[in-house]
Formats: sequence, C-alpha cells, structure tokens
Amino acid sequence: MLETLCRRIEHAGPLGAGARLKLAVNLPLMVYWTALGEALALVSDLEIAPNRLIDLMADTSGTAAVLPRKQEAVTRLVEGADFPPAEFEMRGATKDLAFMVEAARARGIDLPVSSAARSVFEAAAADGMAGEDAIVIAALAYLKSRKS
Repeated sequence: MLETLCRRIEHAGPLGAGARLKLAVNLPLMVYWTALGEALALVSDLEIAPNRLIDLMADTSGTAAVLPRKQEAVTRLVEGADFPPAEFEMRGATKDLAFMVEAARARGIDLPVSSAARSVFEAAAADGMAGEDAIVIAALAYLKSRKS
C-alpha cells in the first residue's frame, strides 16, 4: 500500500524515527516561507510589480524548489487576492514547528531559526489563519509592510 501512496519509502529506524524524519523534511520549507515573506517585505517599497518580484525570487539560487510550483499562488497573495485552497494548513505547519523545536530541545539542540518561524506561524494562526495554506506566510510580511 505504501508503494501506491508514496513516491519514496525510507526506513528511518525505531518507532518514532519516521515522525522525526518527516519533521526534518518539513523544517526547511516552513523556514523558507517565513524567510521569503521577510525578503519580499524588504523590497516592498521598490517599484517592482509583485509578479515580477516573485518571478525574480523564483529564478535565483536562493529559492526553494517549491516556489516555481507555488509561484502563481504566492504572486496572487502578494497582489492581495483571496487565500487559495489549503494544501498544507497553517495549523499543521504550526504543530510541526512546535514538534520540531521540542524534539530538538529533548536532544539538547537549540533551533533558533525554527523557533522564530514557529512564532510567525503561531501569530498568523492566532490571527484566524490556522486553516489557510502555509504559503500565506510568504505574503503576510510583504502585505503588512505595504500598509506602513
């Protein structure tokens, strides 16, 4: 059944190891959406149309492989469109970030970047966006910076 459902199957070790590996796989993505939002906020005052700005960000060595696939949705969000249907809800991302930080802490490891991303996701979820797609994080800082 797993072969039908999954693109890749890896044995990660004893009970619980697979869950921790799944968190590790998702960690860079949650941090990326947070960092992309901050990058967009940094240049929100430039006279660059949002679609060009997102296209530029998607075509750099600093992008995550997911951005070209999500580029259109992120662009629409930055332009102020309604939230797209959620593929990975913010509540799940927030839960995963909490588990990431706690799992690391249990091993004596500090994850300051993940902790900061967790705070961003928790704030957005508390603002009523828990059911929205995690990519919304990429647009929030930009949109807030345009209002100030």
